[in-house]
Amino acid sequence: MARKALLLLLAQVVLGAQDLPAVSHRGWRVLEVSLEADAGVGDRDRSFLRSLEDRRGVDLLRQDGARGVVEIAVPSEVVEEVTTELEANNMTATTIVDDLARIMSENASIPSTLTAGEVTFSRFMTYEEIVSYVEGLPQKYPERVQLRVAGMSEENRPIYVVVVASAAAKADEPVIVVDGGAHAREWVSPAAALFLVSRLLESPALAQGVEWRILPLLNPDGYVYSWTDNRLWRKNRAKFEGHDCIGVDLNRNFDYAWGGPDSSPNPCTSIHMGRQPFSERESRAVRDVVLEGNRTQVYVTLHSYGQEIILPWVSTFTAVHPNHENMSRVGEGMARAIEANDGTKYRVGNGQSFLYSFGGTSVDWAAGVAGVPLVFAMELRDMKHFIIPDDLIQHAVEDVWVSMKYVAEELTGGEDSTTKETKLPGAEIVESPLKEVWETTVASYTENGNDGAGEAETTVNPDIQSDAVTAMQTSTAAPEVSESSISGLGITNAFTEIVHNALNQKGIQDVRKDSIRKPTLWEIVLS
Repeated sequence: MARKALLLLLAQVVLGAQDLPAVSHRGWRVLEVSLEADAGVGDRDRSFLRSLEDRRGVDLLRQDGARGVVEIAVPSEVVEEVTTELEANNMTATTIVDDLARIMSENASIPSTLTAGEVTFSRFMTYEEIVSYVEGLPQKYPERVQLRVAGMSEENRPIYVVVVASAAAKADEPVIVVDGGAHAREWVSPAAALFLVSRLLESPALAQGVEWRILPLLNPDGYVYSWTDNRLWRKNRAKFEGHDCIGVDLNRNFDYAWGGPDSSPNPCTSIHMGRQPFSERESRAVRDVVLEGNRTQVYVTLHSYGQEIILPWVSTFTAVHPNHENMSRVGEGMARAIEANDGTKYRVGNGQSFLYSFGGTSVDWAAGVAGVPLVFAMELRDMKHFIIPDDLIQHAVEDVWVSMKYVAEELTGGEDSTTKETKLPGAEIVESPLKEVWETTVASYTENGNDGAGEAETTVNPDIQSDAVTAMQTSTAAPEVSESSISGLGITNAFTEIVHNALNQKGIQDVRKDSIRKPTLWEIVLS
């Protein structure tokens, strides 16, 4: 008994330490910065606000272009200087959180014992608890669950894919891909992905005629770091030769409008786009899972916060996606399903609707390169900040469940579908909406263990192209995985060429044809 009590005490100490990260955020304020009315978040304003990250250590948390406001977290020691600079740039600031550390402390999950292999949504789960739950699923549901690995992280953690399908699934069934946890600090995102898995396993009918591929924790390294060192850490933990700064924003690393709006070649920023498209193992994992088998009909990426359902395009205001009308219809249906559940409202629209834009995102890549007909980014609860209380987790994860249930019924023509007479289009390749793209020949590099040789072509936004931007040759092999590194897993390494898009129609068509010819890009069998 004494030994058991000691182990429990040590576990509580570890969990307690995770609630007190190295970056304490004591005295940090969250400011709501109001911009010029109806101007959205323009390039000039955004450039200035991003400069505060470099010079003052400010963290830009959220942009709400429709309201013309931006929310930023400001270190206590520079609050006065930042406020003065904002006023000098005709921006007004209102304090909405006066001590971020206090909010973190008040909303910290209370440590509790969780049986191995179990799941909870009464608090946020640690990385180890998530892994324990995911790895136990094939034993619990051998007829309906496969556990696969789409790659390994920089710190050698598996990027799991939970595949849920019926025992009698056909090889040509449509696929729904959902990923969570791309941004480390958005803890509700992986929680929602796990809740989706758990409810799917309780609702076998939703796996009839469709295959679900769910990546519950796309950025495991960043997630762990956000528990132990910096609660507001956003990026992965990629390291760069000759540079002290760490991490790439995974949602700026996709090969569509890469280097475009609100991305940076500077590794020290929170929106670092990486040295080239798909330089990161995590973004390559999403790419491979979406393209595998050429059957993906729906792609959804889970983020927070803001209660929004966002459609392509988000990299431009000047074009409308060819399938915009249908995506908008389904997106509105998702929002209605959420509102019917508990009255919570979600806004629906594209980048133009919300008056903000980003380059290199997974949604624009999925729609513009992979040709997925229905593509959405969900910004989950709440409307204040990332640090939501435990009693809000259940509500937030249910938003994803009821909205994805609606999507699945739309896809399969289920009884609850309100528009089952509307057939979803097949995957369609569309041209980049960007008017200004160019191809540039660049040199080789070494990053994350990927050695480049020769020259490569990529497409960047010429507005941000400079000597500081170095886009390089990609690796042609999947990351090596040691079978001994993951207990109970037998791994088949899949070597494949990089799926590369130069953002022109010929390149896109070649990518699509190439993906159809390829064998499975990722495969793992749980023994």
